[in-house]
Amino acid sequence: MQKQIPSRKAGAKAVALDRSKELKRYYTYVLIATLLCAAFALSLHAIFGL
Repeated sequence: MQKQIPSRKAGAKAVALDRSKELKRYYTYVLIATLLCAAFALSLHAIFGL
């Protein structure tokens, strides 16, 4: 009998890499949203003096 080549390891690595990419994209969106909120708050502070 021949041993089967485990192809799941490569798939698991690909899934792990995709998860890492997904997390980077998520944190990038969170950073952009945080910067936009800070800019909005500072503009309100500058305009209205709140």
